[in-house]
Amino acid sequence: MPKLGIVETITVFVSPTDADAEAGTGAVQFRINEDWNVIAVGAHAMVAPTGQAATFDINDDGTTILSTIITIDASTVDSSAAVTPPVISSSTIAAGSEISIDIDQVGSTAKGQGFSIYMQIVRAG
Repeated sequence: MPKLGIVETITVFVSPTDADAEAGTGAVQFRINEDWNVIAVGAHAMVAPTGQAATFDINDDGTTILSTIITIDASTVDSSAAVTPPVISSSTIAAGSEISIDIDQVGSTAKGQGFSIYMQIVRAG
């Protein structure tokens, strides 16, 4: 069992690694069995989107936890370089919650591929 108070990174692939990503709600859904405090979020692509940015949202029981969504700028592969970083507005997620990840945008000239989302969390109980 993980120790409380330790920062962990949860990484989830939300699109195929060998095909263009598609926008849509609930690309990935999973339930958590412990209380979490989310301290950071981000995204990575194996193939960069071009033309437009790729954008993502993380939801707790259908409600976003972000006031500014995650962005991978066009022609880049990581959200850490985004002009506008994500902002977490609701960091506490209760045990039993369903987490869902939406792919809001995937690029326009070329769609990105192999998108993954990460959440750095501290288990609260």
